[in-house]
Amino acid sequence: MANTSVIQDVRELMELAIDMATGQTLVSEVNTQNFTTVAERALSISTEAALSAFTNVLMSTVFNVDTYEGEFNFLNLGTQRWGEYARELTPFYLDSVPAKWNWTNVQNWIAEGETIDHYEIHKRQWLQLNTLGRKTIQRHETTFKEQLDSAFHNLGEFREYLMGNIKMFNNEHRMDMDSESRMTLLNYMGALYNLGQYVDLVATYNREMGTEYTRQELLSDYLESFLKYIVSEIDIYSGFFNNMDALYHVQLTGLPPILNACPPARQKLVLYAPFFSKAKTMVYPSLYHPNFAQINTFTGVNYWQSNADRDERTMIQVTPNQLDPATGNSVNGDMVSLPYVLGALFDSRACGVSYKFVDALTTPINTRGRYFNTTRTSSFNSLNNLTKKGLLFILGDGGPTP
Repeated sequence: MANTSVIQDVRELMELAIDMATGQTLVSEVNTQNFTTVAERALSISTEAALSAFTNVLMSTVFNVDTYEGEFNFLNLGTQRWGEYARELTPFYLDSVPAKWNWTNVQNWIAEGETIDHYEIHKRQWLQLNTLGRKTIQRHETTFKEQLDSAFHNLGEFREYLMGNIKMFNNEHRMDMDSESRMTLLNYMGALYNLGQYVDLVATYNREMGTEYTRQELLSDYLESFLKYIVSEIDIYSGFFNNMDALYHVQLTGLPPILNACPPARQKLVLYAPFFSKAKTMVYPSLYHPNFAQINTFTGVNYWQSNADRDERTMIQVTPNQLDPATGNSVNGDMVSLPYVLGALFDSRACGVSYKFVDALTTPINTRGRYFNTTRTSSFNSLNNLTKKGLLFILGDGGPTP
């Protein structure tokens, strides 16, 4: 669905995202149409099952809780707590006008009796893009009072339990943030593809080199040559992004060109990390030059959508919410299924997650049931702005052109 101001509970989509992230589910189509807000013109219920096993006070207790820092922190746009709506104003380019004062050019001389209207109106037009809406997800945990009383030998064990529980609560929050950001990026990738803002590096390599290699051939027999080409192409596009022009972002029909520049400091480059890890070990010496040093600052992602099957980590299947250039409104896009996504280069303002608030609240003890609940609520918005510069890099099938 298109943008909506109604708060959306995205629990089911988040659960699917986490299942794919933890390797429990293969790549499945995700519909992010009611998840991501496109800039346009006009709870998991669970109890701590482990506690039920702490009935034997004679046992020793070891707490095994790993700390997870998160993989997609680079898409966090910060907090926007106040206000349900946000707008962005962009000025259009104002054309120059003929000069009337140049006395050295006969064509510009002012004729006898002629006057110059210095009150001519040349209004600068502005584009207003609006984002609205909010998504929410809750996590809820029940703790029984007597269960804790009989579960531990001493205060030290209880303290370890408490710290482990807090750490796991934080890990779950980080995993939620990762899934929120991953779905935001998937929607952005799907929208870029549907709107033609992508580069098939296999096709462009074959066209420039006069070859007809398949993707598999380039990733094996000709990997060194192909990798050098990829590094140079991404570096070239990064340089192009620095220009103030109407390229590499969506234009709205019937309006003046939207001019954007994206300096290197504002560029985000996210790439499929295993591809470049293999490249470093196999052909790294021949790539040790300034271009590779620059691309080496990218953010690596180990899989785009599902971690369940190694062969599917480069795949995406998404039905995005996207911008309609003809109307300036957000619309439901076509389903996008790509077997090999290498990454994306984009303006940091083009894709991200804005958090309204995150809090955790605990109830008083239920006197009859003798338990209390802790609920964490996250309210956020997933944002895409297709009028900012962005390119999707994919590896197509290659081979002979039909």
